[in-house]
Amino acid sequence: MPSPSLAIVSNRTVVKSGVRVAPPLILFLLALLTRLPLQSRMLYHWDSVNFAFAVRKFDMAAGQPHAPGYLLYVLLGRAAAALAGSAEKGYVLLAILGTALSACALYDLGRRLWNPRAGWFASLLLLTSPLFWFYGEVALPHTLDALMVIVAASLSWRIWRGEARLAPLLALWLGLSGGMREQTLVFLLPLAVVACLRLPWRIALLSAAILTATTLAWLIPLLYLSGGWAHYWYVVNAYSRVFDTPTSVFLGAGWNGLYHNGSKLIRYTLWAWAFGLIPLALGLGVLRRAKATPWRLNPRGWLLALWAAPSLFFYVFIHMGQQGLIFVYLPVCFLLSARAGDALTRQYAGGLALVAGCLAANALVYLFAPMYLLPGQRLKVLSEATIRDRDRALEGEVEAVRTDLPPGGVLLADEWRLPQYYLPQVPLVPYHAISSEETGVAVPLEPVLLRQVQSATALAWYEPWLDAPDQALSRTTLMESHNGVRLRVLRRAAGEHFWVTSSAFGVAPN
Repeated sequence: MPSPSLAIVSNRTVVKSGVRVAPPLILFLLALLTRLPLQSRMLYHWDSVNFAFAVRKFDMAAGQPHAPGYLLYVLLGRAAAALAGSAEKGYVLLAILGTALSACALYDLGRRLWNPRAGWFASLLLLTSPLFWFYGEVALPHTLDALMVIVAASLSWRIWRGEARLAPLLALWLGLSGGMREQTLVFLLPLAVVACLRLPWRIALLSAAILTATTLAWLIPLLYLSGGWAHYWYVVNAYSRVFDTPTSVFLGAGWNGLYHNGSKLIRYTLWAWAFGLIPLALGLGVLRRAKATPWRLNPRGWLLALWAAPSLFFYVFIHMGQQGLIFVYLPVCFLLSARAGDALTRQYAGGLALVAGCLAANALVYLFAPMYLLPGQRLKVLSEATIRDRDRALEGEVEAVRTDLPPGGVLLADEWRLPQYYLPQVPLVPYHAISSEETGVAVPLEPVLLRQVQSATALAWYEPWLDAPDQALSRTTLMESHNGVRLRVLRRAAGEHFWVTSSAFGVAPN
């Protein structure tokens, strides 16, 4: 029988361990309970389709997935798809798990930087962020990206504070981060290098070797699957030219590129931060008086600066894409608000109620905000309504084509990637793909597509903006509605043929 003293020590250990385990467990369960009932049913984005196709076959040249490859994410997607029953459900499952684990990791980081209350605030701000909530419900990798950066920042902080034994683990994690999303490794390297500057040389060499080996473990298969280094680099460069050239200050975009990137960055960050800005604004006065503003250039300030600066530089001066990309630095925003909110609650009796109100307001905004905040379909935001509207529309598009496309008909689609995935048996002409944005000159259809059009009995489309190039509007039939989606069908008579250019289409006599 153990002695009373040993029993006391054992009980204290259990209690202490329980205190540490309970908050992450609560946050993990809270994430699951709020995400699982609201997850999307369909693939939301063009990139989602690319990843779903990659589950079947990895082919970067065909956009399965798009550059630069995301090999480990695709492999996780295959495993999740096998578990969940489909690529759509599998990738959404990964997004939900990424949300839950990110909440746990951010709590731990906030606790280590300041105290448990700051950890709670930061994690709850993350969970109630309208933008973060949205991406936790759709088949995209951005919540997992947030997890990778938060854990990397936490490991970097602990190494910075003297836990040198964690450096090999950080190196392994960084290598895996690059396999999930190559840019993330680049963005995290400055922070990791600074954190490891004072490492003993043996640990530094071991960590560098682990990072190199982990990176090569996914890079070599990625190059092999892409047809070798030369072809991989060609695909990446081609992809980069399409997206970066119009926006990069260094590629001639100038002030227009800077405005494009900066305005998107500000809008996305404000929607993600939402009411979390209020405790930051109100708590700064308390922190200034205490000379403890969280961005002062002490170790904590350097951590946050080195974490956020590389991605912010890229997004401002080179390219700002879809909104979930900001998750590389977004946790920094929540940590700042959490630190200020913690100071506010300690200084004022109503501070805790204020922070709780901001968290509730964030959740209500996500759950009840319409897809368009202003009349006339302007200022689109990502909210729960956006997912529901997108699901209904896509289900309606699929049903409309399956029900109303005549035998022998060909579907015209501007956003053609989604019907390519959901309607693989339907003859499809990617309509916008035949135009030339650089010259504005009509580009002839590829022979395969031309034969499809020539042999078609009807042309059909459901996107309303394709009504404008229709030169036979009086002969076009508007079919019945499916979730608000109506297929347009243009039939040809005997002795007629279809013609299609980049700006118009119609029927003409043979």
